Amino acid sequence: PRDIPGAIHAALRAIPGLYCVTDSTSASAMPDGDYTLGRHRVTKCLGGVRLADGTLAGSTLTMDQALRNLTGPLGLPLVQAAQRVATQAARYLGLDDRGAIAPGAYADLVQCDAQLAVQGVMVEGELVHGELAAALGDEDRERVDDEEGADHQRDAREDEQERADERQRLEQA
Repeated sequence: PRDIPGAIHAALRAIPGLYCVTDSTSASAMPDGDYTLGRHRVTKCLGGVRLADGTLAGSTLTMDQALRNLTGPLGLPLVQAAQRVATQAARYLGLDDRGAIAPGAYADLVQCDAQLAVQGVMVEGELVHGELAAALGDEDRERVDDEEGADHQRDAREDEQERADERQRLEQA
């Protein structure tokens, strides 16, 4: 028998920046059955998504389940597991404004309960699911609002620069 947790622990030791990814499909939150994935008809069954010929088309692993897998069967501390599902992937991609709670970073946050089930989601400071905003204190809400305002100002400056560049290109043409 294969020692999957042992192999993963060896990989974690050998690759300090190892992070989680998922090829989860839109069928992941749906009951087992037939679905459309792009132009293909697929069947979701037993945690996998397959084409009619049996070829694997994707998984149903969500990132919150990956977090639970890291903290449960693999026994990683929550902070280390959270870094492996968020921070380290962002660092690998050179996205220093993602994957962390820090001044100047995008306010992309997921709130989980004690069982690590998603309770709230915030994307770029906007609540898109659940009650995350209610869990923030007034000071935290003000900081998120300030950062969001700074992001909007930065975006407006970048948009204006793009328009100026486009005008200049048109004038030169």
